Amino acid sequence: AGSRRLGCGRRQLVTWGGHVARGATFGDLGGTGSWSVRAGTTWTRAFTLKDDGVARNLTGSTVAARITASETSTTALKTPTVTVTNAAAGQFTVTVAAAQADLAAGRYWWALQVTDSGGVETPLCSGPFIVHPWSIA
Repeated sequence: AGSRRLGCGRRQLVTWGGHVARGATFGDLGGTGSWSVRAGTTWTRAFTLKDDGVARNLTGSTVAARITASETSTTALKTPTVTVTNAAAGQFTVTVAAAQADLAAGRYWWALQVTDSGGVETPLCSGPFIVHPWSIA
């Protein structure tokens, strides 16, 4: 499956085998791209944050994700679990458990940011979050 890279200026966000950003675009607010998921299923994606091709040390930093009703909404409908798996190597995972993936089929918005130990927030990525109906009948 290979990895896909999202970048903003010197920053790159890499996911292995994930479907993160088809037709991604980049700007000062981080990268943008769509995520598509099936309703009611667990999904996890692994990421590595890099600056100028070098893994960014996330020690002392927090990475946060949220899903909102729209791009302009500030209220999180869901807060995916973000786990830093190797801080020195800039690696983390984002997980939405099946119990949390109860959004109705439709279009929402997701955002991902890192806050360093000094409190500086850096947007990494955001974009449409598409929930598709899913059932086996």
